[in-house]
Amino acid sequence: MHKAQKMVQAYYDYESRERLLEEKLIRVERKIEAIRKDIKTCNVDLDTDVSSIDYSKPYIQGSNSSSSPIEKQLICEMDKLIRRLELAIREKYKIKAKIINNKEKRDNIEIILNTLSEDERELLKRRYGGFRGEIRPYEHIAADMFCSTATIFNKHRRIMQYLENYCK
Repeated sequence: MHKAQKMVQAYYDYESRERLLEEKLIRVERKIEAIRKDIKTCNVDLDTDVSSIDYSKPYIQGSNSSSSPIEKQLICEMDKLIRRLELAIREKYKIKAKIINNKEKRDNIEIILNTLSEDERELLKRRYGGFRGEIRPYEHIAADMFCSTATIFNKHRRIMQYLENYCK
């Protein structure tokens, strides 16, 4: 019966993991949009002590470089934003791949669980679909479903036996 129990627990773990990954994906997409906005508007912090011409000195120092120190710093800061954008996009695609992989595994188990009746699936959801993979006691499920603990125990045992035989 352990194989069936692990399978059912894995199904609900995949379900909760998928929700967490989708929330993470939303956060990363917001981060990408913020970085794109920063790039578009050149929203970077530049050092205030860097200037293109220093008027405090009695002479102007020329250089062979065609860009000023402030331009160099701006280019450097924009490059940092572009790298952050690339990393965020890479993270977005990794999360999407995890969601797809997770969904495939969950769908495979769901095919098996769909052979059960609605009441049987509801019992499994109440037992294994709790917060962070906690297994709820039969007494709590019995109270929720308005029947005796023995009835819930026997139904659960029958479901697990069915799933064990189905998985062979």
